Amino acid sequence: MVEVPALDFSLQATLSSGQAFRWTTIDDPSPRPGGLARDSAPSPDGTGLRWHYGFIGSAVVKVRQDGARLLCESADPSLTPSRLQHYFALDLDYSSILSSINVDMQVHQAIVRYRGLRVLQQHQAHRRDDRPALPGLRHSGGPQWLPGV
Repeated sequence: MVEVPALDFSLQATLSSGQAFRWTTIDDPSPRPGGLARDSAPSPDGTGLRWHYGFIGSAVVKVRQDGARLLCESADPSLTPSRLQHYFALDLDYSSILSSINVDMQVHQAIVRYRGLRVLQQHQAHRRDDRPALPGLRHSGGPQWLPGV
């Protein structure tokens, strides 16, 4: 099992935000000894754990959040902690990003309401070369905190 720190992150909000459609949520009916961590995602009946099944690139993964950590299982040896952190944007300075975009009341309210939502870094997870996804597409410069833009 791969485990990575997931501070200020919401797996549920990120995967249900409409960014990716290859994820399914399944509740594990077996209860966890010792109860759940504060930020864990229990099943709706509170007796088990909520797992998310999907793909990161070509790797089939099973992932869940347990408080401030992300737990992931996969048979694919290429799914390393750094690849998992990159896919879920856990390798970015989230506080700096939020500070830089918090410029008016509407944005501030969105930050408060959707705290922990991250932009999935799918472009690197699916592509294995440096060619643009679409012929003729060129990336112009973007904010430094958006790698590859």
